Amino acid sequence: MVWLRYMSYHLEATEVDKARAVAERALTTMSSSCESFAFCSEKQENFNVWVGYLNLENMYGTPELLKKVMDRALKENKPKKVYWHMIKVYIQSGKMEEAEQLYTTMTNKLRQKRKVWKEFGEFHYKNHRPESARKILQSSLKSLDKKYHAGTISKFAQMEFEYGEPERGKTMFENLLRKKPKRTRIWSLYIDLVTKLGEIENARKMYERVGNLNLSAKKMRFFFKKYLDFEKGQRETESMAVVNCRL
Repeated sequence: MVWLRYMSYHLEATEVDKARAVAERALTTMSSSCESFAFCSEKQENFNVWVGYLNLENMYGTPELLKKVMDRALKENKPKKVYWHMIKVYIQSGKMEEAEQLYTTMTNKLRQKRKVWKEFGEFHYKNHRPESARKILQSSLKSLDKKYHAGTISKFAQMEFEYGEPERGKTMFENLLRKKPKRTRIWSLYIDLVTKLGEIENARKMYERVGNLNLSAKKMRFFFKKYLDFEKGQRETESMAVVNCRL
């Protein structure tokens, strides 16, 4: 895009004010060209300029200047797009405190969005703050519709396996499956995570547990096929034969 290249040209020459001027001119020009149309092909380009402008202020400006540009961007674009971009910018530039503050803002303004809670939880897990992530889970369950609770809990249980305490993750899955024993996607994820830990006998027992459930023929075939592939991976010929008979 010409505007962004022009901004980059000035930044490479350390002409930050000139790059800002280009951004302002670009936004004014594109805003005028889109005023008379319900749909404008330049809207995405307009957002791209905002992205470039935000990146510029994050790298070369002050926190005050960045906030001013961000506030304007939020008014001119879908706030969700701006928030996600700035989360990425903050994390990539090592501004974890700012990222956390913005995640908190998002959970207040977009509390019905599962992705926000999941990403905020993962942010804490990756930064070695599992207790904070667990608090995020509890907050999410107070905000999200109940139909999303099982999926959200399973996501956080998965993150316990990957970043926290696998035993805690197992407990979360077990509690979930005690209430919803026929949720095959949850079983599948749980078994995969246990297998990845190298707990082969435990995974095998879990396949047997699923085999004893009163599932539909379609779901049962899926699991026995998965079970067979699992045994092939372990090169357990005898077990493979037993599972094959149940397909």
